[in-house]
Amino acid sequence: MPQQLLVVRHAIALEREEAAAHGLSDGKRPLTGKGRQRMEQTAAGIRSLCDRPVLILSSPLLRAHQTAEILAAHYQDPTLVLCDELAPSHPPTRLVRVLQKQQSDGLLVVVGHEPQLSTLVALLLCGQEQAFITLKKGGAALLEFTQGVNNGSATLNWLLQPKQLRQLNKT
Repeated sequence: MPQQLLVVRHAIALEREEAAAHGLSDGKRPLTGKGRQRMEQTAAGIRSLCDRPVLILSSPLLRAHQTAEILAAHYQDPTLVLCDELAPSHPPTRLVRVLQKQQSDGLLVVVGHEPQLSTLVALLLCGQEQAFITLKKGGAALLEFTQGVNNGSATLNWLLQPKQLRQLNKT
């Protein structure tokens, strides 16, 4: 069975300026009410497309962790681990090394930030760190590997924007 990687960008969070006005650092910016509501619908759409994940890796930043928790709840709480390599300050090459250590049959999920995630997708699809897609907040891409996680070895199964994923929940 091929390994799959679901790449998910965090949902809508409190804007930086508003967070700063409340004394919150960038890493502590929470999801907004609208962001939570939309991610609930998005997670239901993702669940209609993907089997239960073996593992969910999340950026340690609050908005990504909250997004990952919503997604995990739709799958009856699979293992969710905070992963420093998903913080926006780390290059995608470091995350690839983490993913290589996690190789197993089934679905792995990463929840993080742009532009790191689109660069990760480009690296895994083409072997180059030149992004050619952009994930909107709550958007997702499903990659598949038949020979393990390596640069340039992925196949793109789908790339969906959050609105498309929410629509899946309504049909």
